[in-house]
Amino acid sequence: MKNVGIITVYHTENCGSVLQAKCLSDMLSELNCNVSFISTKNSLSGHSKKRLFKNCIKKIIKRESFISTIKKYNSYSRFIRNNFNIINYNKIEKLQSVYFGSDTIWDINSEYFLKSQDIFWGLNINNIDMFSYAASIANSSYSDLDGLEYPIKQLKKFKKMSARDRYTQNYLSTRTNQKVDIVCDPTLLFDSQYYVKYLKKTKNSKKYLLLYLFNEPSSAVKKQIMDYAKTHEMRIVCLIGIGKLISFADEYVESTVENFISYFYNANCIITNTFHGTIFSLIFNKNFVTLDYNKIKINELLKQFDLTERLTLNNISKKLDEKINYEGVNKKINNLREKSINYLKETINNEKKC
Repeated sequence: MKNVGIITVYHTENCGSVLQAKCLSDMLSELNCNVSFISTKNSLSGHSKKRLFKNCIKKIIKRESFISTIKKYNSYSRFIRNNFNIINYNKIEKLQSVYFGSDTIWDINSEYFLKSQDIFWGLNINNIDMFSYAASIANSSYSDLDGLEYPIKQLKKFKKMSARDRYTQNYLSTRTNQKVDIVCDPTLLFDSQYYVKYLKKTKNSKKYLLLYLFNEPSSAVKKQIMDYAKTHEMRIVCLIGIGKLISFADEYVESTVENFISYFYNANCIITNTFHGTIFSLIFNKNFVTLDYNKIKINELLKQFDLTERLTLNNISKKLDEKINYEGVNKKINNLREKSINYLKETINNEKKC
């Protein structure tokens, strides 16, 4: 059994980030690895007592109850404590190899990733095999990356690399002259049955349209959503992502891991503007619309599965009423999943030969 590490985002209250970390760890464990997570916690991490205090103060100012905020914090604390074996960066020499990714760990527009750039780029790592798995530069410009001292120098140290989008793949391959594979986000390494263990009974027994949005949509989009829900006699349920409420929902649910999976699983249809909101719509074979805000990682994800028509800001009702051919989509997902698992197997076998 090989001792391997993962460098990614997991100390957060973003369900997608936490689940991608968990899934990559579980797959590596299935492939006979002993997995540790290198700590990437910093002062900007999404899960912290400082952030909890601020969120509670906001509730108090609005004269709202902060009990649900505390429950959400405690839920993530339990999940992180129970699922991630965490070691400090200075203990990394005990590992035989390290996987960087998934998530947008090389996003140089993000203050969080820049604050821990030494860890996310593997600075000062020596004599340990480095691999990337589904890493992404998000919307970072190539010229901005090239203008920094460390990216190209560090990328050339990687033994094998993969990306989760072609925009990142092109940057990595052109700067290192290496073959860079496209692999799936770790949450797609498993099918829907993997997630059943997280299901809990939801409050809502009626039909509902699920919103998972990181910001309030425009008034035109809001009207389309409300009209659709009214016409189809659905309640609008909003999963609260990163502490933000969407003003027009009928019901609000804190997005703990269990709530996130359960409400996606039971939804009649879904509207999102997030990467993992889109992924879990696919995993559970839901009719969905992803609001088009020109996010490279989302655009390329849907292009992979020939579903770019689900990206829109208009005709939302029409799109939600159009059934998706999930037989074809699932076949594409299974092919990418198989390719991605084979990539991990190759890196493990490669490591064994060293």
